[in-house]
Amino acid sequence: MPIDDDESDLTPLTDTDFSDSDDSDFEASAPPAKRRRVSRPKPREKAKKKEVVKIAPKKLRAYKGVLQEMWALPLDVTYEIFGRLKPLDLLQLSRTNKKLRSLLLGRSSKSVWIQARANVEGLPECPFDMSEPAYASLAFEAYCHYCYANNVQTVIWEARVRCCKRCGGTMFTHWVNLVKENIPDVLRCLVPGTHEFTSGTVYPHTEKKYSLEQAVILMIEMSRLSDDEQPLWFWNKKKEYDRIVEHAALCRDFISGRHTRRNRELDDARIRRTKAILTKLTDLGWGDEIAKMQAYRLAEHKHVKIPKDLTERAWQKIEADMVAFMEEIRNKRIVKEKNKIMSLRCSFMKQTYANFVASQPLHAILPGVADYATMPELKAVLDDPDLEREVTVDEFKIGDDKMLEFAAQWRDDKDKELLEILRQSSVGASASKEMLSRATTLFNCKTCNVPISYPRILVHTCNFARSMEVPDPTNVFERLRAEPWNLGGDRVSFHEAAHKRAKHVLKALSLPPETTVDQMTETNPFVECYCAICYRPGAIRTFARWSRMVEHTPRYTASHVPKPYGAVDGRRSALVKKLETVELSKLRREHDWGDYSHRSYCCAVCKTRDTRHAIEKHVIQDHSIAIPQFATDYTYHLDAKMKLRAPFVNLKITPKPKNAEVGSSTDSGYNVFPLSCTSRHCHSDLRRVKLNTGCADSFVLSRDRRRPSCRLWLFRFRCLDRSCHRCPSNRNLLVRRVIRFRFCARTGTLTYPSASLAYPTLATM
Repeated sequence: MPIDDDESDLTPLTDTDFSDSDDSDFEASAPPAKRRRVSRPKPREKAKKKEVVKIAPKKLRAYKGVLQEMWALPLDVTYEIFGRLKPLDLLQLSRTNKKLRSLLLGRSSKSVWIQARANVEGLPECPFDMSEPAYASLAFEAYCHYCYANNVQTVIWEARVRCCKRCGGTMFTHWVNLVKENIPDVLRCLVPGTHEFTSGTVYPHTEKKYSLEQAVILMIEMSRLSDDEQPLWFWNKKKEYDRIVEHAALCRDFISGRHTRRNRELDDARIRRTKAILTKLTDLGWGDEIAKMQAYRLAEHKHVKIPKDLTERAWQKIEADMVAFMEEIRNKRIVKEKNKIMSLRCSFMKQTYANFVASQPLHAILPGVADYATMPELKAVLDDPDLEREVTVDEFKIGDDKMLEFAAQWRDDKDKELLEILRQSSVGASASKEMLSRATTLFNCKTCNVPISYPRILVHTCNFARSMEVPDPTNVFERLRAEPWNLGGDRVSFHEAAHKRAKHVLKALSLPPETTVDQMTETNPFVECYCAICYRPGAIRTFARWSRMVEHTPRYTASHVPKPYGAVDGRRSALVKKLETVELSKLRREHDWGDYSHRSYCCAVCKTRDTRHAIEKHVIQDHSIAIPQFATDYTYHLDAKMKLRAPFVNLKITPKPKNAEVGSSTDSGYNVFPLSCTSRHCHSDLRRVKLNTGCADSFVLSRDRRRPSCRLWLFRFRCLDRSCHRCPSNRNLLVRRVIRFRFCARTGTLTYPSASLAYPTLATM
């Protein structure tokens, strides 16, 4: 009998796939098969003379048409052979040709399917509503029953379908959508549902989707019945659906157990392969390295995690890669151990340096920890090549005398270096060592670009900072997080602009150019800036200490060039000092962010340097001081930012009105009071009021109401300047922001209630 090569379509199998043909049909004799036409090979061309003809080895002939010999066997023998297969094998075999399809899908072959299903361990019995081939197709074939997509692992056992995610979005929908399609709500307990295609929200039961196909089928069946027949039909369908749900639970347990067993088999194969590779590497002399390495490093290698047993042929292919991998592991381990030892030695070095600094005066000029690391005694311990030798902290204790001697020599060397920088500047080659301590000698930091005087430049943080752009763990300075002072010689330069500003400041204060930094620090005078921004008669004027004023770059105009700075008299200096105290209290209350996160504070006990918040925490925890006090338990570091030590003080100084006294009433019906700005910025007077410096010399306070008991008035702030860009072009008053103040007519002070601070005006001083 000839065997047809036509393959059947890939469609889900159902109960109708079993034919009613008798078994005698398969015992009938088959007609002789026709011979296939085979093309004859072309005759060989005659080889040329003296030409070697290579003949390919003769291949073994394939046994073609062997399957047709099966029909010569008795049918019971054929069934016995098929019964030893798996259900998936029977499905694939039934799709080879029509003869096998009719044989395997006939009702007489049901026992073959039952025997094949028994070959699968743990597979539940075939459900009552499915045939054996359909059940095998649902359980073992991985294609979508709607679009026939391959490798689909989602099975909706209650609906008896295997569905991909794309089809699940259309074939399964929420019950609300089914109600819109006139599906009776009573069928909800009969329609198969799933959570596989939900979004996985917090309440997944609300996201359950139901089979649209099954809902339509049930609705059609129910619509064909009368009202009397529907209860019995519903009761029978409910019993059937309960059996389907129970069987679906068994199927899910089977699939889960199957996956677990498969994963266990793969893990066992990986373990066997790993042990085999470990044995091979141990034979090659890598046993000690394997004992030191972490197990996951080898287990995650691409040649090791393959779930396949290792053969000699496979080992020959991966041997070179595994040896190179072990060499890389060994090199990394050596570097890691060296870094660990160097880190321990550097921690001992830092500990010794911290103890030495704590024993010295508060603002002593000392080298950094990286400078001390260059000492021969300490460098020999840090760079000891013997990594097996255990180094203790006592080896770094060389004595305070040697460290002080090194500090003295270090300062002499750095003074010479600074003097050389000074001689290369505009000062000239005649500069001497005494000129380093002058107030006009200011150096520039390459990183922060601020003028720094001597000897603060010797302890400036940027000159010891270690650049982290190119990390090198083997470098000692990398482990210390520091470098020797001015390493490379390009971090410090002479600040020409600040040098000129300092000379103008001394000239304004009527001090000689030879005035030293110590002399200026002792008096610490105030200086007023006369530049175009800071000085405008009747507007905001800027005052600051001399050390902060040399950092300020004045904006000159033609009228201000001859006199950029001015001295502050005693009467006004007292007012500026009082306002500076208020400003400093605000700065100390600021959080550690921005400019205020600078490590400008140091502990008075152990000389630890950090931010204000960190230093207060350090004093509380390490020194057991409940309430740290500034200037007693901690203070400014020698390299503290001038913005924190000497803030700018902005004042609005207005001339006293000629025809009106303080508190008197004007023609406009308002009381006129001269105000004084008490903030660092001209626009943040009293914190919440936005003042415009372009307004008139005086501001108007309209009286709101009076409190006779305490003789205080509440006022509203108004601007009467028509030239102000925030004011309208007409003469109407513009109320910026209504803020209530308290003005005492007895003392002439303006009080902001929320801050509880009194701001005196210049006119009442």
